[in-house]
Amino acid sequence: MTAEKKANMACVEKSKLVNSLFLIVNFIIWILGVALMVIGVIDRIIAQYLIKDSEYVFNATNLLIAIGVIVTSLGLLGCFAAYMKVRYLLTVYGLLLLLIFVLEVLTGVYTYSKRDSVQHNVFQYIYNGTKTGYAGRDEKSMKLTHDIDWFQENLQCCGMHGPADWQNATWYANLEKPRNESVPLSCCKPPRKHGCNAHIEDHPEMVFEVGCSERGKEYFMRKVSIIGGLIVFSSVSGVAGAVLAFLLCMVFQKDVKAVDYAPINSR
Repeated sequence: MTAEKKANMACVEKSKLVNSLFLIVNFIIWILGVALMVIGVIDRIIAQYLIKDSEYVFNATNLLIAIGVIVTSLGLLGCFAAYMKVRYLLTVYGLLLLLIFVLEVLTGVYTYSKRDSVQHNVFQYIYNGTKTGYAGRDEKSMKLTHDIDWFQENLQCCGMHGPADWQNATWYANLEKPRNESVPLSCCKPPRKHGCNAHIEDHPEMVFEVGCSERGKEYFMRKVSIIGGLIVFSSVSGVAGAVLAFLLCMVFQKDVKAVDYAPINSR
């Protein structure tokens, strides 16, 4: 075998290696895009329930959804460009990934900078609802009751600072005394038993003892950490994908003869 043929075969092997790495990274990018899109949709739905003024959350979730959709689409474009060996599509793919990297960084900074405002709005909404609006008959109060129950059940908390907060609520003052309920039913630990929210001083272990303020902070920090981690991982993968796309484009451009030679030599 001549030196020229050996060099050509080495170029073909290099092209295959870069192509394989590109497809692996591209698949990871596609998965991360789907994850960002799903988290954005879920957080937007939750925000509609829990935050009266959700401008900050809606802006952040809209960015997450948009980035998720674009990254997912780019993943498919990257696979097609690599399979068909279309160099200009690989170049476009790499440039768009770098643009997405910038958008992801901006989204992460925006989300982190507004975390205190979002948290304050949610807590204020829950606190005001706990004090005056819970179990009301009008449409606004019914929605607020649903939101507070959702918050307490899913975050496993009771009241803003603990079950005792409910004794200062309008709901507690308006209770029919024979019912003897100390807290709403949503404060009860699963599985709920009849009377679990009545006379809780006799069985405090049957209700959530932690306040929603503490659990809410943990919830938001967990959300910010998950989103931040996904954005960082997606950004790193995006930059790696862009570098591999440009490298693969150069390999395809320089080694056209070697690629054409490979199937002939393998016969």
